[in-house]
Amino acid sequence: MTQNAALGDAFQASTEASFGSKPCVLVIDFCKAYTQPDSKWYCGDPNCGVVPAVRQSVELIAKARAANVPVIYTTVIFASDGSDDHLQFIRKVPSIKAWTKENPLTEFDPLVAPVEGDVVLNKHCPGAFFGTSLQTVLTSQGIDTCLLIGCSTSGCIRATALEGMQHGFSMVIPRECVGDRTQAVHDSNLFDMSAKVCDVTSKAAVLVYLDSFLKRQSSFSALIDVDDELIREMAEAAVDAVSPEASPKERTTWIAQAKVRIQAKIESRTKVRKLGTKNGN
Repeated sequence: MTQNAALGDAFQASTEASFGSKPCVLVIDFCKAYTQPDSKWYCGDPNCGVVPAVRQSVELIAKARAANVPVIYTTVIFASDGSDDHLQFIRKVPSIKAWTKENPLTEFDPLVAPVEGDVVLNKHCPGAFFGTSLQTVLTSQGIDTCLLIGCSTSGCIRATALEGMQHGFSMVIPRECVGDRTQAVHDSNLFDMSAKVCDVTSKAAVLVYLDSFLKRQSSFSALIDVDDELIREMAEAAVDAVSPEASPKERTTWIAQAKVRIQAKIESRTKVRKLGTKNGN
């Protein structure tokens, strides 16, 4: 049976990723519990596991940072005094009550750890939206697209993709950057999410998308990179063109005044261009 036939006539799923104008990278639970071989939660399958997903995500996160695209993280940490034991997530999966701040397995994998300025949200449920400020974080920055990476595909990735879609965000999953316990579970959930919930695409397609923001950022940086010497030359040329007969004292004063005006104009245009970059223009 072909994929289209398996979907059936009822699901005419789009085959193109719905990339918006203002993305973020949403990193779900890439912690040491899944990447350290001595952990009971280790997911090291070379084809579908969390370990290869972390490695594949390094390049994507680096490109997002270079393009000034926000990177937002989630983690799962419960109270060490047992006050979270009543939560349904712990009742369903009792072993994760050991995920407290004292447990080093809850630390981010160092290959994809947050840096200063990144938003880190702690959650107590599979979905990243429920019980957190994620929606507020996204809407306050005008973000319309979440590039969703992390683990596990069938659990927290699927729950977050569904929540995000229901909140009106374009949820895009680069398939190489999510992982799970087994190939069958991983593949079936990607297939089902692609049919009904979000866009599952290649890492390469997401990198091309991020490249557009990187090029925009580079063009912006080149535009505003005007040093003081160049500003002085511009001021001198302006004064000499308008007042060639000015005395040395007048010339010095007018050049200083012209420099201030030129600098103010550059800063004004910088703010406008930066605002356009933030809004995806």
